Amino acid sequence: MLRSTSGSKKRGLASAKESNDVWNQLALATTSGTACQPALLSGGTLHAHQLQGLSWLLSLHNLDLNGILADEMGLGKTVQVIALIAHLIEAGKAAKPFLILVPASLVANWEAEFAAWAPSIQVVAYRGSAAEREEIFATQVRGRQGSSRRMQVLLTTYETFMHKLDCPRLSQLRWEYLIVDEGHRLKNAGCKLVREMKRYSVAHRLLLTGTPLQNNLDELWSLLNVLMPSLFNCMDDFHTWFSGPSGAAAESDHMQLDEEETLLVTHRLHQVLRPFILRRLKQAVASELPAKVERLVPCAASPYQKALIDMVMRSARGDSSGGDASTKTRHINNAVMELRNICNHPLLSRLHQPGSEAGLRTGSALPAMLQLCGKLDTLDRLLRKLVFGGHKVLIFSTMTRALDIVEEYLDWAGLDSMRLDGSTAAAERGPLVQAFNAPDSTIPIFLLSVRAGGMGLNLQAADTVIMYDTDWNPQIDLQAQARVHRLGQTKQVLILRLQTINSIESHVLAVADGKRVFADKSIDGGFFDGHTSAETRKQYLLNLLRESAADKLGSPSAREHLSDADIDALLDRRSRLQIS
Repeated sequence: MLRSTSGSKKRGLASAKESNDVWNQLALATTSGTACQPALLSGGTLHAHQLQGLSWLLSLHNLDLNGILADEMGLGKTVQVIALIAHLIEAGKAAKPFLILVPASLVANWEAEFAAWAPSIQVVAYRGSAAEREEIFATQVRGRQGSSRRMQVLLTTYETFMHKLDCPRLSQLRWEYLIVDEGHRLKNAGCKLVREMKRYSVAHRLLLTGTPLQNNLDELWSLLNVLMPSLFNCMDDFHTWFSGPSGAAAESDHMQLDEEETLLVTHRLHQVLRPFILRRLKQAVASELPAKVERLVPCAASPYQKALIDMVMRSARGDSSGGDASTKTRHINNAVMELRNICNHPLLSRLHQPGSEAGLRTGSALPAMLQLCGKLDTLDRLLRKLVFGGHKVLIFSTMTRALDIVEEYLDWAGLDSMRLDGSTAAAERGPLVQAFNAPDSTIPIFLLSVRAGGMGLNLQAADTVIMYDTDWNPQIDLQAQARVHRLGQTKQVLILRLQTINSIESHVLAVADGKRVFADKSIDGGFFDGHTSAETRKQYLLNLLRESAADKLGSPSAREHLSDADIDALLDRRSRLQIS
């Protein structure tokens, strides 16, 4: 926020007035009429909310402001950006090229969107080996300057943008816009990406994110500082205004705001953010989008899983009773990770010894990999019905090792699949997505890691998403689900979240749900505010382990085995039934 020699309260009031002035100008500009679709955007017709988004982006541009387009995932932020670029080029307001930073997995997707919507715009994908990038710069960037085929848009990755060879080269140029897809990558003010941005000459900046603002003022300030460094230039001032009436004392004591303070701080925060952020939700602007049905699928732990879980719990109780605080925390974190491994499959556990499970198999004719893991057994039963019913399925996991086991199972079951994770080369990702989405594709299953496959990809050919496990960050899982539930989807989408009964996984989901509530409020003062002490976090995890130990995996209240009727009910997209 703007520096001032007056007190923090006056600083806050001054900033509020500035924000309101900006908002009034922006509101006047955006209500004067909705922008028309530019002629260069010839590949389709924009939805009403996308035209409104274009109007907002143009208003920001005309007021010389930067902003965050934060529409819910699946509402077409990419197309709105292409529309902005097309409009500015048509209007003669883009003398310089546009620089777009995207995750490596999305370069091909952006290329395809430009080709589909605005094929006449000259787009250069700046990627490949160091030698290939040097050649692209010489021939397609520098070599075309002044020609009718001069570069108008350059697509590249965060890593290339920061690379020691490329940063000096690209920062020589002057850019009309720096557009950052998945802009929440900039939430750490000290990260290299933020530092390197200061070396570039950029007239305007725009961040894209489908992830709501997190409950952390430092991260929020970092985003706003990137956008408007002259306005949001002091993190301390920002904290002072948004820490609640009790001010710094509340922060130092790690106190949580009460309900009245929360409302006040939320109002202040929204007041300042209004001019710079546009966020629409699917339910409000995309009524034609088919419904998304989400269901929790309880999976009974196998006898072998129960035995391994018991071993971890007994070991964790011993580890938490001795040693210094750092050692205790490390042991507790390791135990939590080990429990998650066992839930995904006991073969992932460091405690597994080949042959040790022999006496704990179920006695069925199923292969050992299914007998030993209730979750994989449940997945098998779900997939057989889904594939037989003609559905296309995405399976997400937080662990690539878990995907290895699922892939081995699919080979055994004779079910064709594709896979994309962090090890998949960037050049291979676009063709994989295109092959899966092709109308004549016969591949019913796509395996993806949530981190590599959960961002920006369009996979509307699928109508079912199976979350094999839950990420601690709920936004990661929501991003994964949005690969299917997005504009262009014509079928009802079913989301199935697998969860081992009475296990650590129920607590992971509870934490994720808690984070989602805080993220929706977009305020400081909660458990996940970045100020919580290490001791508090350690105690929380220790309590989490104790609660897991108190759960009875074999309790009568927990459904030990889903019947065929239960499976059918879970897969019935018309039913409101929830199996528990």
